[in-house]
Amino acid sequence: MVFTKANYKQVFSFLDYMYQHIKLAKRGIPIAKHALYMAAVASVIHNDQLRKIFRDKVSAGKSKKEALIIISKKLAAIIYSVFKYNKPYDVNRVFIPHK
Repeated sequence: MVFTKANYKQVFSFLDYMYQHIKLAKRGIPIAKHALYMAAVASVIHNDQLRKIFRDKVSAGKSKKEALIIISKKLAAIIYSVFKYNKPYDVNRVFIPHK
């Protein structure tokens, strides 16, 4: 496709539309993804650190669903760490403050 002044606006309006309607990946085990997603919803309500991450991502321009998926990935990392090192959940170990 050759970009000319005539189709320039049409192509970039299509790209803007695609950017606003991002489809999320459908890979992985659906039951596990749903469980992590629902755990992310509950943790945003009850966990102050994850709520802060959620609000930061939403204020940075992410959709709420994308922010919840980021929280889900963070929860998966926390769960993996708890099982791998066989130590209880510690907020200071998981959320390292940036200086």
